[in-house]
Amino acid sequence: MRELIEYRRLTSKIFDLPGRRYRCQTHIGPVHYRVDPLDVKEPWKDIDRTLVSDVAGIRCLSNTYQVQIVEKNLDLGVRALAEFAYRGKKMTIAPVALEYRNAAGAAQTISSGVDVKPVVSGNSVTWPDVFGKGIDFGYTVSHLGFQKVFTIHQTESLPTPKIDSKGLRLCAVLSMAWDSSSNAPSACAGVTAERVSADFSGQEVSLITAASKDAPSLAWGDYWKLHPARAWDAAGKELTASLDIVSSGGRPFAVVGVAMADLEGAKFPVSIDPTLDPIPVADAGDDFTVLIAIPPPYSGNVCAGNIIVNGESSAKSNAAMRFTEVAIPAGATIDSASLRLVAAGGEFASGGVIKGYLRARAVANCPAMTTNADYRNETTYPWGTESVEWYPATWVLNNNYDSPDIKSVIQEVVDIEGWASGNALQLCWYYGGAWEAHYDEDEDDWVHDYRFAYAYEHPTYNPPILNVEYTSLNVQHGAVGTIIL
Repeated sequence: MRELIEYRRLTSKIFDLPGRRYRCQTHIGPVHYRVDPLDVKEPWKDIDRTLVSDVAGIRCLSNTYQVQIVEKNLDLGVRALAEFAYRGKKMTIAPVALEYRNAAGAAQTISSGVDVKPVVSGNSVTWPDVFGKGIDFGYTVSHLGFQKVFTIHQTESLPTPKIDSKGLRLCAVLSMAWDSSSNAPSACAGVTAERVSADFSGQEVSLITAASKDAPSLAWGDYWKLHPARAWDAAGKELTASLDIVSSGGRPFAVVGVAMADLEGAKFPVSIDPTLDPIPVADAGDDFTVLIAIPPPYSGNVCAGNIIVNGESSAKSNAAMRFTEVAIPAGATIDSASLRLVAAGGEFASGGVIKGYLRARAVANCPAMTTNADYRNETTYPWGTESVEWYPATWVLNNNYDSPDIKSVIQEVVDIEGWASGNALQLCWYYGGAWEAHYDEDEDDWVHDYRFAYAYEHPTYNPPILNVEYTSLNVQHGAVGTIIL
């Protein structure tokens, strides 16, 4: 099986099979990159997020955004400096301090960092003990963004505070710079942002508080966006984190804070990420869970994250997966098709009563959906009549599972007037049985039957993949025109 490299798209590959047959493999999220994604003449290349370390530094250039990392910049006085670029625009960051801050506005520096050798492993680089014994800093090149994580391995790593404990927070500080003031939020106008700085002294002025993910003031033009800061413990429990952009000495810094009161009940190690990312993380919106039978406020939401087929507490859920740039030409005969998911866990309490089905929207080019109202609009976005039963009896964590053949489901969409190579197709894995979650008096707990599968948001495992084999005499993949076979 040979890949037809000239017909690559951002999310899909085409393979040549014997007998004028082809395989289209479409992923949720990018599998190819262009350094300039708007340059249609630049060929698509395979994404490889592995960090390469040599005399030139630590870098990853084979991704939708590019990263170059310097162990230490003597001129700027900073260590672990990273420059990440998207569409030719650049932003530079470097960790400069770990502090305590309290409600009165007092601050105590825990550490401004020490010189340690970074450890590169796969798509991550870590400076161990850089902010004290048991306090690391590192970068990870992820499909979800460029993660910048402070890790505190045990509570004993943190010194006793010398400032008042009322409203005490642990704060990580990063210096920032960007290559053009025209791309910065208006709140950052007037700050000197052409280079990062290790000097976090001088008068401090608050510029932005990242309280809202969608606030326009948090976007750097079309290139960067500030998402709410994240903090979590070893058990995966989310901790409330604040993110402020401040000007100190006329230069911009990000200050990420976690309340010490929240750390007291956390399971260490605890991780903190300021989540300043390139725009491509928005690709996460094409797989989601729709909750069907629960009351407001939840019934108005589409829930991203792990895909859920049968939900809890008598709630039924549908898992929706929208595949973009599906490179199957109009008029193609679908020979076989399957959906691949990676199991994220499940329960099996129904004794085989539950049934699940796969079907598709009977829409030639299905748009993205962001609300339950859109998803439930079967007038504008009708479901196809074809469906295939699938609800695996076993569902082992982290294993791959391929659905039965769903060629009839895909054929129905490809045969719709207006379908063309490169269009988007939405599949749904939905609950179809009579059994629902119920309370077990003997176990004193709810019992359920469901299958979880990883979505795009998971940092490690593959999101859904659609594999389709088809026959076509006139192959119009659309990347470089039409070829006749």
